[in-house]
Amino acid sequence: MGPSGITEKIRITENTKIHPKVEYVVSDTDLNATEAISEYLYFKGHVPESTIKRIFSAGLLGQKTRRRIVPTRWSITAVDDIISKALIKEIKRFPEINDYRIFENTYLDNHFKILLFPVNLLTR
Repeated sequence: MGPSGITEKIRITENTKIHPKVEYVVSDTDLNATEAISEYLYFKGHVPESTIKRIFSAGLLGQKTRRRIVPTRWSITAVDDIISKALIKEIKRFPEINDYRIFENTYLDNHFKILLFPVNLLTR
């Protein structure tokens, strides 16, 4: 721990603002944690992943009898897994492409190239 000291006075200067979807899923004790994360927070609520991970780690999601405090590493892994599975489900509903597509981007000195092939090419 770092240096410590005695606090003489603490004053709250502002009310905290909680995202409405976060407040909804935390107060709903019958909602499954997976559904709360994927449907309500990530897709509908557009809540940042970092916030979702903190809420999950604090044990504020899920059915009332199954809520547990989770180590940060586990919450990161669990939230990433839940969101990626939901995204894969959504992507599977996209229409198939009939031509080749190449996408390219650079971010933080990393160069990304994505190649998409039509399904009939892969089944030969």
